[in-house]
Amino acid sequence: MKKIKIHALALAIGLSALFTGCDSIKNANNEQKGVAIGATAGALLGGILGNNLGKGGNTAAGAIIGGVVGGGITYVSFKPC
Repeated sequence: MKKIKIHALALAIGLSALFTGCDSIKNANNEQKGVAIGATAGALLGGILGNNLGKGGNTAAGAIIGGVVGGGITYVSFKPC
């Protein structure tokens, strides 16, 4: 069952890469790129921590919370004071 989830996730990531055009990435400014990187890094770290801390098995919740927090912090850091 775990292998099926991993393969489904890999397939979803691969398909999403096909639907993302190169022009959309080229036209993104530094703020948009930073928020995407922050959200991705937050989701990755959140997923790892959610699975390994406490009783475990909270990978999805950790990834969602980490992605929101990572994207939010990066978004705020790009805003001028």
